[in-house]
Amino acid sequence: MFSKIKIPALYVVAGIVSVLVVLALILCNLVLLDYYMKTVASEKSVYEQDKYHIVYMNNNLFYFCKLESYNSEYVECKDPYYLVRKKEENNDGVEEDKIYVRRPAEEEIYNPEGSIYLKKDNIVYLAKLSDDSVVLEYIKNESK
Repeated sequence: MFSKIKIPALYVVAGIVSVLVVLALILCNLVLLDYYMKTVASEKSVYEQDKYHIVYMNNNLFYFCKLESYNSEYVECKDPYYLVRKKEENNDGVEEDKIYVRRPAEEEIYNPEGSIYLKKDNIVYLAKLSDDSVVLEYIKNESK
């Protein structure tokens, strides 16, 4: 009823090689797409480099700085400031909490110089400071 069709071995080998080449190309595309999504796409900047931003970290610290992407794991925080809370007596002798904006170099015994690098995984949120921000006003006045 059905006659046997003989297929030369060369055609079988060529078919297998073709399927393997297609699978290899698909695998390479998936690997490259994964690499792109982990590096290039994640490096897309969500901040303006010449503007000050507030960066809230998962350890409850706030930094105010100019942000720039450093690598896939860290962001560079240029010209950093942060909040310092101090108890001071007012004119009536009552202790009050006063909040100051300071550079790490002013407050820390180790006197850091330049930028600080923040691990992206530890950033809870960031936002650009508005032009009428009290913190931004302090930073502008200090740099004069």
